[in-house]
Amino acid sequence: MMTQESGPWSGTTELGSAAERLPTADGRVAVTVGRLDGLARLLLLIGREELTRDARFGSCHDLVVNRAALVAEIAQELVAVPRDECLALLNAAEITAEAVEAPNS
Repeated sequence: MMTQESGPWSGTTELGSAAERLPTADGRVAVTVGRLDGLARLLLLIGREELTRDARFGSCHDLVVNRAALVAEIAQELVAVPRDECLALLNAAEITAEAVEAPNS
């Protein structure tokens, strides 16, 4: 597991529990990351761990202000992965995720 000595990524700070509906290659998934350690696991899983060092996300305040940019970065990686594969990977990494069945959701 990746760690950082300072900044918001060093602990288990609560982020809230709002699910993000993200596109996959053949559908959507709802992903809920409630703590910073879960978000760090998600970024590691999608190969974007450098985002934990990105100045746009350097504090909890920055994460809130720049949430749309972070979600866009994550979505960019998931859009190439089939939904069932995405769900399997997310669940194996202990990241809460479920299929979104409505086509326009």
